[in-house]
Amino acid sequence: MRTAARAARLYLERGFSPGEVLLSGLLDPARCGEERRLVSKREMVRIQQRLNPHESILNVEDKDRFYRRCEELGLAAPRLYAVLEPGRPGWTREGVSPRTRAEWVAHLDRALPEWFVVKPVAGVYGRGLTIYVRDEGGFRDHDGGRVDAGQLYDSLASNARFERWLIQERLVNHSDLVRLTGTRALMTLRLDTLAVEERVVLVDASLKVVTGDGVVDNFQGGTSGNLDVVIDTRRGILRDGLGVHQDGSGRRVETHPRTGLTIPGVEVPLWNEAVALAERAARSFLPLRTVGWDVAVTPEGPALVEGNAFWDPPPQLLGADALDELERAWRSA
Repeated sequence: MRTAARAARLYLERGFSPGEVLLSGLLDPARCGEERRLVSKREMVRIQQRLNPHESILNVEDKDRFYRRCEELGLAAPRLYAVLEPGRPGWTREGVSPRTRAEWVAHLDRALPEWFVVKPVAGVYGRGLTIYVRDEGGFRDHDGGRVDAGQLYDSLASNARFERWLIQERLVNHSDLVRLTGTRALMTLRLDTLAVEERVVLVDASLKVVTGDGVVDNFQGGTSGNLDVVIDTRRGILRDGLGVHQDGSGRRVETHPRTGLTIPGVEVPLWNEAVALAERAARSFLPLRTVGWDVAVTPEGPALVEGNAFWDPPPQLLGADALDELERAWRSA
């Protein structure tokens, strides 16, 4: 009964969903009081809606607009090759605007590089993302399926869920991350920033770690099987990873399940450069005041993969100082 009462209080007073409570371990009597250092997604969205002007949200949430703006601002990001919206004139780096199926098929067959990524402009959690490599007579996707340029166009044009598609550069992991995880699937840092007056605060940071054979690194409340690993923001060093038991409760993970290498204590490659990029992006995308930046660490340096005006709060603890910063900004917005 006490446990049920605590769960109800966490939901009614702080907005924690049952899944958040279970994942964060807040029903453990030994952790009583720790919820004061956590932010529920409901509470965070309320803060984000207050801090981020509605008219500016599409600058990051619309990926087409986001990547073009990054290029204009000189912010490192994947190179954009084309934007495809069946039935309307498209955009290509070469300056042509294909519209018909025949025009797009000819362009896809001729202009795309050996490796490229296709993803929806409005996609989230990696949904709809596919990696392609040129193959004899067409392209091969990351699952081994083969399509020619016409079949690729038809698959995008017939998709009932998404209307606009990006075709962009494929990024690869820094060798240190490949060594730790044994996968080349792109993994990103999540760097959550808050612009307060003239300064940018790094609220928290984590590394989304791929554990299996998937091509996306999203944690998705643990349902993806991936890990969420907190980063010591002062030193750029990995702490414990968070995984999920079959019952949905969180579990501490200290070794990568594929490589067996210890996670805590690993230095994030190019950490200072990644933080500097996120801070520069935070200033460049004002008046948005809080954004969750997905930053890839590649052999060539960090690159912005996405910006999220409504970023999910991490299931691990937020620092008290960072939470105070959010609340002060909320009151002054």
